[in-house]
Amino acid sequence: MKLRMIVAIALVLSAAVAAGAQNRLYRFSTGQVTLGPGQVLRVTVNGLGGNDTIRTQFMRETYGMPTCSGGACRYFFNVEALPVMMLSTHESLSTDISQPTGSGGVGCVVAANTRNIRVIAMIVDTTTGETVSFCSSAEVDTW
Repeated sequence: MKLRMIVAIALVLSAAVAAGAQNRLYRFSTGQVTLGPGQVLRVTVNGLGGNDTIRTQFMRETYGMPTCSGGACRYFFNVEALPVMMLSTHESLSTDISQPTGSGGVGCVVAANTRNIRVIAMIVDTTTGETVSFCSSAEVDTW
């Protein structure tokens, strides 16, 4: 009887752990980025292989002007969550974020249902198309 109870508890726990792993979100954040005139923050996501369809969502952040006191500054920000998009094998998704006049910066968070993605963030000059700054992540954090 005790053995059946232990086996039943073990099965329930393993099912709960498996369900939790399937619902896990992985996130990449650019943090706050201050853009110059004629620049955009371009964030691109692509899969690293495999045949899985990846649920991906961009969350654009716009920071207000700071209030500073004692050497520390406080920023308020707004988040615009874009619709969830499905990323298939051999596809990539991207979004461009421009900094509104009078704002303190922009940022982007990418959420996905797998860490098997590459996120590339770059600052692009919209006049020339030149990449001014570049950051790539092969792994994303678990939150």
